[in-house]
This record gives sequence, structure tokens and C-alpha cells, in this order.
Amino acid sequence: MNRKRKLSLLIATVTVLSLAIGSGSFTAVEADRGVSVNVVSDSEAYVGYNSSDVGPVEEGEEIELVNLTNRFAADTTLSVESVDIWTNTSMTIDPDTSLTLESGESETLTGEVTNCDPGTANEVEVTVELDGGGVWAKIFGDYYTREFTVTCEEPSVEGVWFNGAGTVNIDTTGLDEVDIHYWTTEDNPGANSGNSGSNSGDGSGPINVTKTGTTVTVDTNSNVQLEQGQKTVVAVEIEGGFDVIYAHPGYNTNTGDIDNWGKGDGNVVDEFPTVE
Repeated sequence: MNRKRKLSLLIATVTVLSLAIGSGSFTAVEADRGVSVNVVSDSEAYVGYNSSDVGPVEEGEEIELVNLTNRFAADTTLSVESVDIWTNTSMTIDPDTSLTLESGESETLTGEVTNCDPGTANEVEVTVELDGGGVWAKIFGDYYTREFTVTCEEPSVEGVWFNGAGTVNIDTTGLDEVDIHYWTTEDNPGANSGNSGSNSGDGSGPINVTKTGTTVTVDTNSNVQLEQGQKTVVAVEIEGGFDVIYAHPGYNTNTGDIDNWGKGDGNVVDEFPTVE
């Protein structure tokens, strides 16, 4: 076979490969025979790659970045060689690079979010490099299918659980601590008897309450003991722009008395006390 014949066959082979692969999905694929091929749409690609917007998410949450599908022939196992993540903010994502894909398998690449500024939408672009021992693929982000948005959750206060006597649990999202004022009373007849969960008010009128004079910073989503001894917490005001007051679940807004000193979720009131 002369040199011209050999060259014609090589060109023909590369042309057939290019026609079969098409153009679109991953930016480059190299086989061990050194032939670079074009890319195709996700539905036809050797490596399928899908992503979508994520959120709302919290600081430290593990999120789904992209779903990868290995469409190479049998006995071709792909492993994640590297992951590069770009964001347009200070938010960072630590990817799990231990992912492997057997032929025909789909797996989701995940990552842990840090520096997630509440209330912000962060643009994210992911580049994944895969290696299969003789097969190499690098998938770059593009505007339509490779970029997506991670929205960090707005901080919110869900409620206050009155856990008896001087202990409360402030349920929040996206907050580790909050600033509060709170009201206490010494009119709870069971505060010192260990029976503060079952005593009822006497209906004689508004309970005597005292409001804390300074702002108190407390942890959220855990039991916090604000007072000890005879004092019982009967209302909590959440500050920091939330400006909401939760009254003890047994508080009667019409009489200002406590109908029942039991534990439970507080009720939102416009002001406290409601009766002077």
C-alpha cells in the first residue's frame, strides 16, 4: 500500500468518527489511539452531563452539582480526575471527587457549600475531568447546561418552644444565634415544685411580668435556659429585623393571665403584655 493510500484511509477513519459523534456535549475526548473527536448533545454523548438550579440551601449543606452518565462501551470505568468550580461570589463548594462510573451508570456529583450568604443567588460553573484508562473526557460549562444557580436560604425565625420555667428553644433557619428580649413572671405556682407543666392560672387577672432591660444573644435550635428558680419565661421578642413576639402557649391575650403553664409552641402577638 503506497503512502497516499495510507493517508486516505486515516483521513476517512477520522471523518467517520466525527460524523458518528457529532457536536455538542463534552468539549474533548481523547482515546488511547490519539484520535480527538467532536462532541454531541447530552442525550447522545459518551458522557451525559445534566445540572439544574439548586436552592434554597443552608451553610454547610451537601448539594447536587451535576449528574454524570457513562455511555462508553462495556468495561469502561470512568473516575473523576478533577473538578473545578467557579462562582461569581465568595461562596465556595467543596466537591466529592471519589465518584466512579461503570458503563451505563449514572451518578450525581455533590459538594458542600460554605460562605453561603443568606438571600443571595450565586452563579456556579462546573468543569469535570474524567479518566477511564485510555479514555479521557473534560466537560466544560456553557451557558445553557453547565451553569446553574445556587440560592442561599434567607434567614428566618420559625417559632419559639416554651419548654417549662426558664427554658426556651428558638427555631430558626440560616441562623446560629439571635438577639432577643424576654419577659418573666414569678406568678407560676409550680415553678419551684417541679410541676410547672400542669398548673393553671387562677383567672384573677394579668400576671405580673418583667422585661429584660438589655438585649440577650442566644443560640438557636437548642434548649436555652434563660432563667432559674421561680422565674418563668412567658414571652420572647426576636430582634435583628424580625421584630416578632412569641407569647407562652397558655397566655390569654384577653385576660393577660396564663390559663395553663404547660409546654408548647408560642403564639405570635402584636405586643406584650396585651392587658395592662
